[in-house]
Amino acid sequence: MQFPYYLVNVLIMSSIINRSLGVIIVPAPTVTVEEASHETITIAWTMPINEDYDNFTITVSSDSDIQQVVTINVTSAVIENLTPGIMYEISITAQRQQLQSDPAQVKQDTVPLPPTNLKLSCFDEILLKLEGPFFGDAEFSVEVYGIEANWVNPDRGASECYDSWIEPSGGPVAASAENNEVDPGSTVRQYLQLVPGTTYTVFVRSSTCGNGFLGRLHSAPIQESLTLKPANPPPITVDDLTSSTANLLWKADDFPGFYDDFELSLFNGTMKTIFVATPTDPTSLGRNLTGLQSCTEYNLQLFTLLNGVRSKRSQNVTFFTLPSSPFNLQASQITETTFLLRWNVASGGILTQQNFNVLILPTNTQYFSEGNSIYVTSLSPGLTYTTAVSSVCARNVTLQSEQVEVVITTKPLPPLSADVNCVSQTDEFGVSTGQSVLSVTWSSPKQGFWDGFVVDYSPYQFNTLENYLSFVSSSDPNEINIPVPADGRVFTVFLRSVRGNMLSNATASKVTCGSGNKRMITHCRTSMLNWRIIISFINDGAQMLIQIPNFPMHNATIDLANDFIVTKNYTIIIDNPCGNPYPSKISVNPVCFDNQPCYIVTRRLCVINAKLGATDNLCCSERSYNPQRWKCCHSQLQDRNKENMECCYTRWYDSSHQQCCGHKNKIGIVRDSGSPCE
Repeated sequence: MQFPYYLVNVLIMSSIINRSLGVIIVPAPTVTVEEASHETITIAWTMPINEDYDNFTITVSSDSDIQQVVTINVTSAVIENLTPGIMYEISITAQRQQLQSDPAQVKQDTVPLPPTNLKLSCFDEILLKLEGPFFGDAEFSVEVYGIEANWVNPDRGASECYDSWIEPSGGPVAASAENNEVDPGSTVRQYLQLVPGTTYTVFVRSSTCGNGFLGRLHSAPIQESLTLKPANPPPITVDDLTSSTANLLWKADDFPGFYDDFELSLFNGTMKTIFVATPTDPTSLGRNLTGLQSCTEYNLQLFTLLNGVRSKRSQNVTFFTLPSSPFNLQASQITETTFLLRWNVASGGILTQQNFNVLILPTNTQYFSEGNSIYVTSLSPGLTYTTAVSSVCARNVTLQSEQVEVVITTKPLPPLSADVNCVSQTDEFGVSTGQSVLSVTWSSPKQGFWDGFVVDYSPYQFNTLENYLSFVSSSDPNEINIPVPADGRVFTVFLRSVRGNMLSNATASKVTCGSGNKRMITHCRTSMLNWRIIISFINDGAQMLIQIPNFPMHNATIDLANDFIVTKNYTIIIDNPCGNPYPSKISVNPVCFDNQPCYIVTRRLCVINAKLGATDNLCCSERSYNPQRWKCCHSQLQDRNKENMECCYTRWYDSSHQQCCGHKNKIGIVRDSGSPCE
């Protein structure tokens, strides 16, 4: 009664044939997978030698597919109509008569289809986060050039893993799993440490994960190419900055990747007024700028270019151009304690954007001026000053132009307490020799500096060092004796201090040199013709240089305080005490700024032409005379035959008879000027 129980146990437990007992056991086949495709798996199996079988039952199943059962009597099979990328479990059972073997199992996945919709994008920085109490979850970015590849799963079936690579080979692939490894099933890959400006091709294929009998199986790869943008430019430095030019440099120790040019642009605005010099090599790391405005803030941005494509980010630089340097620095209206300082702004300078620093040495006094002139005061007489002027920008006073300098010596103070005497020289018989001696004594100024003194005397007095008659070194008391070839005249002695090329104002004293002989004294008329000459400016930007020649202005005293005058109207008074048959001239030579044309203006002056002792008959030795204004005319007038005469057409005028002088005292032709004589 127990045999069936024993037989059942043998059928279940045994995998061999125990012939002695008369029991038949079917062994399990040995299964292999020969190949797999997207929808098929080819398998084969073998049985032990000399073992018979009737047929085999194949069972195919997966997590998602319905179980398939096929019964065949051969030792190989192609399983069809499978889903791509799915892992299948295949069981084979051998059958003989009413018995069957244990199932032989094998796992194999089909080949997945390729992925779809591959897209590439580039990045140039990654965000790193340091977690933990020590770092406080700190985040910071690191500049890393890379490509991110994204794709979509196959249109049909599945793919548990993907293979991706880049050509030319780049750096590491960013890890996406918690174990610091790349998740093989992720549809994203990031390739790091690539070279900017390089064209890369990314390949992606679906793959089995290698858990099947045949290991990892791959689909055909898909690919996309992308050229990385050029590297962001390095920081910019500004070199050789002037009022209108700048040299920009962006040289870096290691500038990675490929690029073919650079682009400069204003952050807000256009580059129309700025000229960027074209370099011989567009890849040179610098550019020269011209056409800039002085005292102007420029905010430029620089891009790296490759085939016209900009770098992702720009490098910005902000700088102020320097102010324009002043030029034509001049001093005028120099007195003992003051002078007027004027200058011009160089071409291209914008005066409204510039101010000026003025430094006075040796006192180290500083002034600040918003215009192009300044009146300097509180100076010492006769002291030499070095004056330096530099421009500064009104919006940025730290920017300063190069200094321009001028050396100025203030006027010394005039001498004090002048005492003048004149002694006529006589022969042994007491008769005048026609010679006299001027004896001059004086005291030095009480303050300031001087080199010595200049003694000048009528008949001439000119306000330049080239015309003085005597120079006396400084001593105290100061004195000089001057022989003069004249007697019976009134002399005016002018005494000045001198410092360098600067003369002080004159201390004037009149003295009569003569022996008391009335004839000698009356040889010089006591009634003098007075010339009052008014000089007006051509324009506000001019100065007037007044030139009066020595000859033929005999016996004339000229009251002229400055070589250069800068007031709009200036008056010169010239006294001519003695007769002179020759006309005299005065010339005014304007000195103009800004290269404006200036012309010398010359006027002829009348002198008294009368015989000795005569006082009634005064005639001009000039071209014409204006009887209404009692003055000589300096030029010939136009209109003839006018009853109301202004000036005589002829050379002379008889003041006694109030008529023009003709040739041989005949009445001459008259003409009307229509305007006053000058």
